[in-house]
Amino acid sequence: MSSLGSLMFRVPSRTHPIISKISPLRNPNRTMSVQSKASMDSHTSATDDQRIIAAAADRNKDAICSVLSRLLPPPLNTQDNNQQPGLILEIASGTGQHIAHFASSLSPTTTATSPQHHQYTFQPSDMTDDLFPSIAAWSSIHLPNININPPIIIDASSPPNAWGIPPSSCTAVICTNMCHIAPFEATQGLMRGAGEVLADPGGRLFIYGPFLVDGRPTTESNDAFDKSLRSRDGRWGLRDVKVMVEEGRKRGLELVVEEEEGGGVIEMPANNFMLVFEKKR
Repeated sequence: MSSLGSLMFRVPSRTHPIISKISPLRNPNRTMSVQSKASMDSHTSATDDQRIIAAAADRNKDAICSVLSRLLPPPLNTQDNNQQPGLILEIASGTGQHIAHFASSLSPTTTATSPQHHQYTFQPSDMTDDLFPSIAAWSSIHLPNININPPIIIDASSPPNAWGIPPSSCTAVICTNMCHIAPFEATQGLMRGAGEVLADPGGRLFIYGPFLVDGRPTTESNDAFDKSLRSRDGRWGLRDVKVMVEEGRKRGLELVVEEEEGGGVIEMPANNFMLVFEKKR
């Protein structure tokens, strides 16, 4: 977008020229997530094979995957044999439910009419290795029909050269439900790191979660959620869409503007949004 002013809309109105809506469902029982998402989700369970099931991740996985299936760029073609074509990096993978679902849903066996999905390789990551057994277990139930790497440790707030991902090697970076329950330095680091590892130009960053608009929550439930987060940790809280756009621009990332898709700020179920950025430099 050419101006941050075009992002503005009045709360509680939920319509705006750059916001597209999919499956508007209300969910007053949203649970929280961070880089170790299961530890913050009060609705989790475990299976005998080490998979941890976070109820929130199970509810929103299809809606998120629907956006990815429409807006993921074609796989990056590289002449460097050390780089994996179509690498999709997930920051804050948590239980591993999301990335396993995305990899399965976008695999050749399920997207035969979309050849561009065939070469995607998915890379899960998290701040610690606490949930690596769950990530590996979720991935294993879909093998060998998906391309998914073992999880790696990435602290989003760390410098890009500490991520262990080659510059300009990623077709996309995905981050769900991290920004509001982590210090703002994690959001800044996410933008900085994505700006380095995304394909140049054309790589895309997908950020999912609840956000403020014009400094205000979009619903009463999000207002209560924001206050609850800030009471737990003063460094947490819903981030403003304008601030996200400003941080992205510092790193050469601009909101995607596609008339057919409604723009780079997509209204999602349960009062969440998907912000879609593209590397322009």
